Amino acid sequence: LIRTVCQATEAGDRRATDGCLLRRYVADGDRDALAAMVRRHADMVWNVCLRRAGDRSAAEDAFQAVFLALVRSAGRVRDPDGVGG
Repeated sequence: LIRTVCQATEAGDRRATDGCLLRRYVADGDRDALAAMVRRHADMVWNVCLRRAGDRSAAEDAFQAVFLALVRSAGRVRDPDGVGG
């Protein structure tokens, strides 16, 4: 059901919401949905990590930790559509 609703959303909007992508990942283990979220937010996450960490090496570690945390806690996200924020 989640996949059907998300595919209908994608067809209508040409872009699935973060919540739709996250639900697909949680429900089906859809790695393409997770990859789409990473691509969508990678630049923003990288820039925040670099600004906060101050050096590239620490920023790289933080960047990986952010997405690892998302993978590990994907099923517990309270507001899937707000994951980008």
